[in-house]
Amino acid sequence: MRPVVTKLSSKVLRDLYALIRDGYFDNSETLPKEEDLAKILQVSRSVIRDVLKTMEQEGYVVRVKKKGTIINRRVFDIKFRMDIEYEFKDLLELARYQHSAEVLEMKEIAADEFLAEKLECEVGEKIFKVVKLVKANGLPVIYCEDFTVVASFKESLNNKNIFRLPVFDQLEKFAGERIDFKLTKLVPCQTPPEIQKYLEDDGIMLMVEEIGFTNKLKPVLFANVYWRGDFFSFQTIRKRY
Repeated sequence: MRPVVTKLSSKVLRDLYALIRDGYFDNSETLPKEEDLAKILQVSRSVIRDVLKTMEQEGYVVRVKKKGTIINRRVFDIKFRMDIEYEFKDLLELARYQHSAEVLEMKEIAADEFLAEKLECEVGEKIFKVVKLVKANGLPVIYCEDFTVVASFKESLNNKNIFRLPVFDQLEKFAGERIDFKLTKLVPCQTPPEIQKYLEDDGIMLMVEEIGFTNKLKPVLFANVYWRGDFFSFQTIRKRY
């Protein structure tokens, strides 16, 4: 999961990323100095410093003494990364796709043994299930099932707009639970028949099973996400420490 950043630094991070991707600094292998970047992006040097630290941790830049901040263009050429936690909309925006999301289903269910094990709750406990379909340039590419424990939420669940928010925002804003890390399992599979009608594809999918935990190791989210194999090709950056 990416380092925690403020709303301002998060916006500046996206703006700087876009400038690099759009060729603003193509005439140089390095970024301008911090004070010059601060002027370009109209923020303080401390914000720029935080943004560059994040970009270095994520492999987008390399900071070398006496040389400056080198742009790692090989990493910028990667369309989809698996090693950074992006919301669906951010992932697709960074890859320059128009995106939309549709809520297909929202309902309360009773936890079976499988969900009770994943969310460490009692069998029969109320679980909220939200199913979303995400499109990129009009093409359905992601089918996502999120499961959260109803009792976690302080806000009334009669407000269905809660579940139209990204799941991380739902949990943090209405349940007071922040996901700090995930356990993720990736499984190539044939598109399940019940999902084919939504993804308009019967080929190979990448099924991602995830459990989201707080910093107290409490599981607060279980998700099944199906990614179209003919659209997504993920890469990851592995750094030596």
